[in-house]
Amino acid sequence: MTTPDAKPDLATLDDDQLISQRATLRARLEQLPPQARKRTALAQRHDALTREYDRRARAAWRPAETQPGGTRQREQADSAGQQP
Repeated sequence: MTTPDAKPDLATLDDDQLISQRATLRARLEQLPPQARKRTALAQRHDALTREYDRRARAAWRPAETQPGGTRQREQADSAGQQP
């Protein structure tokens, strides 16, 4: 298990790790005084985790026909005589 201070590639974290790290960082940020030295680095890490979380959510909620290999892309490829 990675710690919130570790900086693995966010795309390699599974969903549970991503959510857990984000929650842990948020809790730590809430406890730190506004002028704490570590606050900026923790806030940047939390923001990066939030962006990755949002990216995954957008991908999960995107209609199937717009996802790679989705119905719409297959139809377009078929009409152009290409493989999707």
